[in-house]
Amino acid sequence: MKKIRSISLTATLSFVTAMSISLIGMSSAYGADQYDNAVAAGEKAMKSEKIDEALKQYTQAYAIAHQEAQRQETKARIAAKKGKHIAIKPSIREAQSLTGKGLALLAKKKVADAEKDLKKALAIYDRAGKSKEIKQQDLMNCINGLCVIYSDQNKADLCLSYSKRLLSLQEKNLKKDDPQISITLYNIALIYFEKKAYTEAETALKRCLEIRQRALGPIHPAIAEAMSSLAGLYDRPGGKPQLAETMYKQTIDMETRMFKPDNPLLGVEYNNLAECLKTQKKYPQAEVYYKKAIEVFEKNPAPKNPELANVFENYAQLLKMLKRDKEAIGFENKAKLAK
Repeated sequence: MKKIRSISLTATLSFVTAMSISLIGMSSAYGADQYDNAVAAGEKAMKSEKIDEALKQYTQAYAIAHQEAQRQETKARIAAKKGKHIAIKPSIREAQSLTGKGLALLAKKKVADAEKDLKKALAIYDRAGKSKEIKQQDLMNCINGLCVIYSDQNKADLCLSYSKRLLSLQEKNLKKDDPQISITLYNIALIYFEKKAYTEAETALKRCLEIRQRALGPIHPAIAEAMSSLAGLYDRPGGKPQLAETMYKQTIDMETRMFKPDNPLLGVEYNNLAECLKTQKKYPQAEVYYKKAIEVFEKNPAPKNPELANVFENYAQLLKMLKRDKEAIGFENKAKLAK
């Protein structure tokens, strides 16, 4: 079995705010200062992976923003009774603090609560339209959080929809070779791959790879990751096995320069290349790489090793093709023990 690599979407906060102080006072001007400081403290805590503190700060920030929004609604109702109209703008601060709160909840694996807050934040952003008050990084963080949720829930269509929206925002607000864009493209490609929309997956992966090569230089783990996945895309029935073989070899060459010989990622690449060679009936070459894969995984001993079991099974299939049934049985038994 070949494997196309997958990664998790990342959710990072990038709010520009004041330094943190304790929250006291609720007047409009003073409350605004307290809001900014709570968000700053939340960001700092998130970066330090102090998730409970981040959640506390963002929850306090939301309480301030929500109370201010309620005051504005009350003023509007009073004015309406007097025959006057006061337009109520969507509370961007509510959306911003809900985004931080939602991402903190997501980090704590409280997915239902996180989804609720992030969707509420996005609804506010949508009502605000093209308001200049919206910090685009906040909006991207919000959508990215929803992408994470729907990816983890295997809701491909929802994840794809939000990922496309995220990509559009990134293209408008980030530099053309920003690594964040490549991450979104990568995840879009994985969704298309799972949906068997191979042309769309190839387009996204190739663009992802090009961005990483320009931004990160000739050798980098993220480049190897994209290259390996593009090889996996080509290495399918009806694909481009010769091109896949070339890209697997390029990935291996890169990874042997970056990693130690016992790195499991090398084992995965050796196995994938062996499978690709086996498909092309290049059996002697395939056997060489199966043995390399086995050597890597056996350097990482564990009572159960699914990766090693996978290689054993694949190698056993090759041995059967070569009429070496006795050897094949031996590796099938090894696979059972490793599972």
